[in-house]
This record gives sequence, C-alpha cells and structure tokens, in this order.
Amino acid sequence: RRVHGISRWQEHIKSFEAEHASLKGDKSKAAELLNFSAAQGGDDEDIDLFGDEDEVDPEAERIKAERVKEYEARKAAKGPRPPAKSVVTFDVKPWDDETDMVALEKEVRVIEMDSL
Repeated sequence: RRVHGISRWQEHIKSFEAEHASLKGDKSKAAELLNFSAAQGGDDEDIDLFGDEDEVDPEAERIKAERVKEYEARKAAKGPRPPAKSVVTFDVKPWDDETDMVALEKEVRVIEMDSL
C-alpha cells in the first residue's frame, strides 16, 4: 500500500510536466528528485521522522560531568550541617484544677530528642 501511494503521487506530479515544460532550469535534477523507484526498496531504518538521537554527544556529557563535579565540591565545602529543627507544640491539659502546672512544665521540658 505504501508503495502504491508513492507511485500514485509520483504519477500525479508527472502529470504537471506538460504545463511546466516551458520553465527554465535543469530538468535532470528535477527528474532525480522525482525518481522514487530506488527509494521504494530502501531501508526505512535510516529515516528519523521525529529527530530522536541515539548518539551521545561527548561534549554535552563532559559539560554535565563538570557541573556535577562543581555541585559536589560546593556541597562538600559547606561541610556537614546540623539537622533541621522543627517547631513542636505540646498541648498539655491538666486532669483537674489541682494539677501542679509548674511540676508538669518541668517534666515536659526534660524531653530531649535529636532535631527537637
């Protein structure tokens, strides 16, 4: 079917030859461009319709590696950082009105954990 479509298009283009016979130019180059008979049996793997590149650009890879190296160097120069601290709010409510709130506050402030 695909070959049929190409040959049909080629015949359609050739039908205009009579109209454009008086035009100046090298007709042999036009004939080469319209000659699809050699391309009909060709390999379609060579045609890249979407511009995908399988090849790796060594220059782009080198630039990428340099940027990663610079990033790692900046990160190492800053040194180890202390862990980030979080704000934690304890909502402590007494059981009744006789609870000693000062003693309760001392017990809550004794709690120690990393990053707290």
